[in-house]
Amino acid sequence: MVIKLTLGLLILVASLFGIFQAFNLLLSPPDSLVQQIPANTPLPSHSLSAKELAKTPGQQANNSAYYINQLRLSAGLTSLTQHSTLNKAAQNHAEYCALNNLQGHYQQSGKPLFSGKIPSKRAFQAGYHSGVSEVISYNQPSAEKFVDVLMSAIYHRLGLLDMESDLIGSAVSSLQKGVVKRAFVAEISNQKLDDLCLADKATPKSERYYTKFCRDPKASILEKDFLKAKSNIAKHNPKLLVWPVADSTVPPVFFEESPDPLPNCNVSGYPVHIQINPLWLKKIQPIIGSFKLYQLKGHQKISVPLQARMSNLTDPNHKSKTSLVSWAAIFPKRRLKWNGHYEARVQYKLNQQIHTLRWQFFTPKQPNLIRITYHQASGKPIPVKVGTINTLYFEPNSCQAPKKVSIKVWRPSKLKLSQKFIDPQTLKLRVKTAKIGDKIKIEYLPAHTKLTLIVVQ
Repeated sequence: MVIKLTLGLLILVASLFGIFQAFNLLLSPPDSLVQQIPANTPLPSHSLSAKELAKTPGQQANNSAYYINQLRLSAGLTSLTQHSTLNKAAQNHAEYCALNNLQGHYQQSGKPLFSGKIPSKRAFQAGYHSGVSEVISYNQPSAEKFVDVLMSAIYHRLGLLDMESDLIGSAVSSLQKGVVKRAFVAEISNQKLDDLCLADKATPKSERYYTKFCRDPKASILEKDFLKAKSNIAKHNPKLLVWPVADSTVPPVFFEESPDPLPNCNVSGYPVHIQINPLWLKKIQPIIGSFKLYQLKGHQKISVPLQARMSNLTDPNHKSKTSLVSWAAIFPKRRLKWNGHYEARVQYKLNQQIHTLRWQFFTPKQPNLIRITYHQASGKPIPVKVGTINTLYFEPNSCQAPKKVSIKVWRPSKLKLSQKFIDPQTLKLRVKTAKIGDKIKIEYLPAHTKLTLIVVQ
């Protein structure tokens, strides 16, 4: 009897592998930041440094792939090998996005540089033979930032930390015009599955096999070979991983991704997650309710309120086809604190015994951090010194914050000032030249938060 697994069942198996296009991911950046200040004052922006501009898009793409492997190795995972055909598929889509000023995984036939509607079709057009997963980010100032924003978003992170993949193709297109000034695209896949799609061998009539997965619509892969291709990589990876990894430093914030795991929020704390090796799914099961996060302040351990607990079983965007937990994540209700020290805790069952896993991580240190509450005018002037960097953090009071932000600045004509947004709620500011007693008035829009800085000795 021929047992033929067609597209519907393939979604179940291939999505667990992480290479089916139904699980493709897209990360869009926050809207651009605009500053209403005198014309002779430099605008804060995500513009490229001279050093970064000197790098070619190819160098930036290689740096991104290298950085992804650094992050994977830090989590105990095997690295991904760059694949020239996947590089080409990624390059085709990055250039399509930049030239047509479009974001997303889907291309429109008839548009310039069209190379395929969906990621796998574009990989096929480039000469690859099996399915791929794709992640995209836009308008970041460096190779590392392209990846960091992907790692702050749970679905993208899961794709980049996949335990059954061993190939990557990456590309950057940098036209520096329109809404999509720069596009980073990565394609991820499995070498053995690509080989199996090329293999020309008869399928035994009594065995289960998969179709409609390869470039050749007539090609099929035996189920046992399909599973072996995945397990041969998974067996070299740890039985479970956590992110952020212990003692690492990560950004404090998650904004949005598509699909959106938190549709009622546009800003929240950096998600923390645990991920189970597919080979261990039947042996290790996280206890979702035990997953907690604490801020450490001196000898204090302060519980961090959560916006959501989530796993592959409760993910609102991807209907689970299994009863086993393969990943679980928590989303802090508010942004984490700058200069923060945190501890995560989760319990899991292994061989019917309960184990407790604890680990700590940090958020970046910001110099001379000044925390300002939304909608709260500052009455007393805040002292600043010439030549010293100060960080103004306009802390949201909920998981909703303005998507478009700007500031107005009033200052003496001879006072020289530099400023740059790190993110929509965080502004770095340095007084270059000024007289003692000079005042700088700032209004943070659209919250209309006002404050005054005064130059001191």
